Order: sequence, then structure tokens, then C-alpha cells
Amino acid sequence: MIKKLNDQEMIEVLNNNENFIMVLAMGHDCGLCHAAEFKIAHVYAKKFPNISIYNIDITENPLFRGNHIVFRTPTLLIFERSKEIFRESGFIKWENLDSFLKKIYD
Repeated sequence: MIKKLNDQEMIEVLNNNENFIMVLAMGHDCGLCHAAEFKIAHVYAKKFPNISIYNIDITENPLFRGNHIVFRTPTLLIFERSKEIFRESGFIKWENLDSFLKKIYD
């Protein structure tokens, strides 16, 4: 399941988490974002249950957008202990995400 957060909640999650976190930065009327959200919720949340998954609307939450330099949507980020370790933007290359997550969990 993907939990939607605002700027303040995201700061708290990133600063207080010791595990891997996946964040999908979305735009307000972004069809590609909703398709990515669906795939993440129905494939990756089941395939990698140990990773916490969140989304944030960068239109409503500009602090996250500025702090993490998000210029395109969707942008998929993975953090480890509040440090960004993976990024894909626009047309997400799912094979890159698959190989990255397999390295982490294998």
C-alpha cells in the first residue's frame, strides 16, 4: 500500500527511518504518475514487502520538490537512512528499478 504524505510528514519519515523508503513524486493531473502509482502498488509493494512506499504531490508540497530537485513527474526515489540512492524520472525504466531492488534484497 502506498501512503500519501505532505511536506512535513515526509521530512519526519525521511529523518526517522532506518530502512529503505520508496517515494513517488507525482503531479496533480499526471496520467503517467497514476499509471506508475498503480504499478508500484500492485507489483512492487507485493514483490518487495519490506520497503516502505509513499507518494507526495509536488504541486501541493513544493518543499519536497525543491529539497530533492524534482523537475519532472513522475519521479521515483529510493532513500536509505534519508540518503537518496536511486532515481528515475518521466518514463520510468522498470527494469532499472527491478535490478536495483534485487541488488538490495539479494
